[in-house]
Amino acid sequence: MKFPFLLAVTAGAILAIGSAVARADSNKDCDARFAITGSGFSQQNTNAAINYIGAVSPSRLLLAGNVNGYKVTGYMDLVGFTASGSWGDEAGAAGSGGSISSIEIRDKTMTISGWVRQGGPFGGVVYKTGQIQFAGDVSFSYTSVGDSANSKINYIIPWPSNVVNPGKGLFLGGTTFDSRKLPNGSFYSPTSMLCKPAASAK
Repeated sequence: MKFPFLLAVTAGAILAIGSAVARADSNKDCDARFAITGSGFSQQNTNAAINYIGAVSPSRLLLAGNVNGYKVTGYMDLVGFTASGSWGDEAGAAGSGGSISSIEIRDKTMTISGWVRQGGPFGGVVYKTGQIQFAGDVSFSYTSVGDSANSKINYIIPWPSNVVNPGKGLFLGGTTFDSRKLPNGSFYSPTSMLCKPAASAK
């Protein structure tokens, strides 16, 4: 089990600020040329699940999941760099049963693993691994979340306005469950953007 930042949901938002501040120096070269914006997918401490994340254009990531039986989507826009690749099935987000179980970000690669409902709300569920590849003058600090049968990842958002250097990284996390499969807490891990300084940018 890998939960480098296992927190109760009530404390998560507050302590997230401290972790982001601690990593702020690593993204000090990410000036106004670079950012991640948008709503992302924020459903910590719920049964909600993500069934798809993918680049619908070089500068936009779509996230699709299921919340209380309904398909819900969110976006993250990339400023100054691009992405390609996907994991999951967007149409399958209309049904429950899918769930990201782990995410690892290393340099320019986000590796996602988990259960995917395919083809629509009544399609089969299979286990898949996929990757998002980032390109340009932006990479990311290493982080890994999930990898537990008692958790699901349903929280992927840009750094919000209440942290140092908003928009210069991602928060990844989700929900933990008790023996009755009920939400009993949340977890997250931040990853900060690493950018080439303006002096060396081409």
